[in-house]
Amino acid sequence: MIMAIPNFTYLDLTAINISMDVNQLDVDRVIEFLKGIPMVKFLWRSYGSYNTTVITICEKGAEGKCISKIRETLEEMEVNIQKFEAAVSFNWEKVDLAPY
Repeated sequence: MIMAIPNFTYLDLTAINISMDVNQLDVDRVIEFLKGIPMVKFLWRSYGSYNTTVITICEKGAEGKCISKIRETLEEMEVNIQKFEAAVSFNWEKVDLAPY
C-alpha cells in the first residue's frame, strides 16, 4: 500500500487537530457523528487526557468556521464537552524510531 500526505499549503488546505474530552456516556455518539463528516480524515478513540481525537482538513482561511461548526453541533446534540482543544496548521514529521 502506498500512502502520501499532500502538501496542504500548495493545495490551500489546512489540517486541524481537535482533541476533546467528552462525557464517557457520549463518546460513541460523538464518534458516530464525526464519522459522518466528510472533512474528517482521521479519528481516534483515545485514552488519557482526551477520549476523542480527530484530524480534519478544511480550506485555508475557514479554520475557525470548521472548528466552530463541530463544537456547535456537539453542543446542539447536548454532548457534555469537558475539554476541547484545536491545533491549526501543524506539521506532520516522520520520526525515525530506530535506536541510536
